[in-house]
Amino acid sequence: MARKRLAHTRLAKSPNFDRAYRESPARYWTELARLDYRLPEHTQRLARALIGSFEPRFWLDVGCSWGINQILVTRDVTLDELIAHYTGPDAGEGAWPGRLARWEHAEQVRRLGIDVYPEPIDYCRRLGLLHGSTVCDLNAAEWSGRARALIARADLITATGVWSYLDVTVWARLVELTPRAVLFGLAVDDTSVDLDEIAGTLPDTHQLIEAGPLLPQRLSKDGDVMARPVIIGPHELAPGLAVTVDAVASERTP
Repeated sequence: MARKRLAHTRLAKSPNFDRAYRESPARYWTELARLDYRLPEHTQRLARALIGSFEPRFWLDVGCSWGINQILVTRDVTLDELIAHYTGPDAGEGAWPGRLARWEHAEQVRRLGIDVYPEPIDYCRRLGLLHGSTVCDLNAAEWSGRARALIARADLITATGVWSYLDVTVWARLVELTPRAVLFGLAVDDTSVDLDEIAGTLPDTHQLIEAGPLLPQRLSKDGDVMARPVIIGPHELAPGLAVTVDAVASERTP
């Protein structure tokens, strides 16, 4: 599948959050703060733009972790405010997100989530952050019936912190289960993610579009690691939504 070529010039090892995933959201947020991890705030404004224009009924977040995107997209709160809460003395107050004011379009979409770890999925269920969820390793040769059914419901799929961890074939497998859905991602700009190879696995009905400027992902010892907005979707939908993402992503880019 043809697309504009992305020059991969940076190699930055993806952070390992295994311990943080299994301990608590406070531990995870502490790691995000240490890395100055900014993907969630980009996801907040870009996912909101897609929900507002595309009006999906079901939004599936791949690698939903501790409900970061669900809180940021649907509540009136900033990434820095979330970090301050989850790393502060009230971090154990599980009901806190529910007291935040809601984004105006929060209730128009049903929230679904998939993650490889059970601990964050259980947390999201307890707090009511997701309307449907399951634990699934998307790199596995076979997905459970529950995971396949959940994916098939999605109109919008977000994948913003997982590109370095997932096999290149995962994206085409997602498309196969929900061919009318649009997938929005923030793909890290390094040699661990080959967008050309991913595009080549997609069916002829779909395309991959680089949908905006590079955005800061996190800090590394060599400086900022960047990520690029990506849209995967049917030919009749992807270009228009890529324009929407590009416009919003460019607003805060010098």
